[in-house]
Amino acid sequence: MKKTLLALLAVIGVSANSATLSAETSTGWYVGANLGFSRTTLDREPREGLIEDDKSDLSWSLRAGYRFHQNWAVEAGYTDLGESRYHFPDEPQGTLKFKTLHLSAIGILPLTERLSVFGKLGVAYLQSDDSGVDRSSDTVPHAGLGLSYALTKTIDLRTDYDYFGRAQLGEGSISAKTTSQVLSVGVDYRF
Repeated sequence: MKKTLLALLAVIGVSANSATLSAETSTGWYVGANLGFSRTTLDREPREGLIEDDKSDLSWSLRAGYRFHQNWAVEAGYTDLGESRYHFPDEPQGTLKFKTLHLSAIGILPLTERLSVFGKLGVAYLQSDDSGVDRSSDTVPHAGLGLSYALTKTIDLRTDYDYFGRAQLGEGSISAKTTSQVLSVGVDYRF
């Protein structure tokens, strides 16, 4: 009888703790940061002979968001996509640096009391800097998927996959179309 009572009290205690965690994480403001790897692909058109020397680089991001329902949030962020190196035959190597500002709607599906999967859809303002000579920008679609794990009542661990759509950068013979992808891990702090 004592063992049954102790087991029942333990289950009630765990359930109450989980319910408290779930209730406190359902809405409110949060900020976060991620670190990962980006891959930016340059199209070979319109100038033939483009050779990409290095498509991948370290990426980092900062974000702020508001979760207004257990299943919905809105998020704004900045992502530094790193650099992509390229060259044309018989020409020196060039470096493209990429960064974005983005705004997304987030759909959240809780799988357990602590683990959630999410998807995001929005728009990004992508800027490129070509070896400090040419700067250009474009507005592109932004989509992503991820997992979030509530480590404590205020701290979430998360992993994200982000896709930044096809951007038209530059003009004329030096123009290029790019797409960027990021795989990262990070931490969110909820207020």
